[in-house]
Amino acid sequence: MIHLELNDSRLDSFRSLKGRGGLENNQIVIESEKVIEKFLMCSSFATTILSTKEWIEETNLDISKFDNHFLLNKADMSKLVGYHYHQGVIAMASLPTSSKLEDFKGDTLILNGVSSPENVGALVRSAAGLGFKNILFDHESCHPFIRRCIRVSMGNIFFMKWHHTYNLKDSITKLQSLGHKVFGGANEAGSLLLTENIWPKSDCGLVIGSEGHGMSSTIIDACDQILKIPMIQEVAHLNAAGAGAILMYDRFRAQLS
Repeated sequence: MIHLELNDSRLDSFRSLKGRGGLENNQIVIESEKVIEKFLMCSSFATTILSTKEWIEETNLDISKFDNHFLLNKADMSKLVGYHYHQGVIAMASLPTSSKLEDFKGDTLILNGVSSPENVGALVRSAAGLGFKNILFDHESCHPFIRRCIRVSMGNIFFMKWHHTYNLKDSITKLQSLGHKVFGGANEAGSLLLTENIWPKSDCGLVIGSEGHGMSSTIIDACDQILKIPMIQEVAHLNAAGAGAILMYDRFRAQLS
């Protein structure tokens, strides 16, 4: 445990986090004790934890997995990261290894151009809570391991296998060849009402499209079935995270029954 001053170069990986959008050097940023605790439950890729002295005196978290533990004055924490931060602890870790599609067992959340970190994080949290084990996402979607996504998911992304693809259509076709039936959520002509759908016993994939344009026509054509959520006529579409939660819950409910 080493106490550092604000200008110490060893803190550079935590500096001005607000302005960063991606995963620098395949490092992820984990905010809050609850999220760090979930990370430690399922990963051994820890590297560095930064905390205040006050947090150390109050926490019961086992931080022995971290290679480095730095201390910083409470008043300097927000100055360092570049935004108001009151949690008292923040961690840096290696990006968990992605999985091959052949290793996907159970249901899969599939993202087609979902660009909002809040939506991706909320979808991941719902997916994990409703029994989905995997996430497949294309290059137009926000990476679920960026700082804001991890935080919004409450760390539940750490419990899921993940795969990033530059050709979502081919990846969906691959899943189908492995026995997964792929559904998409879209208010499209010819789509099946969710209340009329019968979920298969096989593993399923569920595609959620972008916030602005929904699923691309190529991905719609690649799905085995397009599902439509019943709603009043004046409201044509729901928020991506809201629609995804409804569709995933319906799948989960069917499995329970």
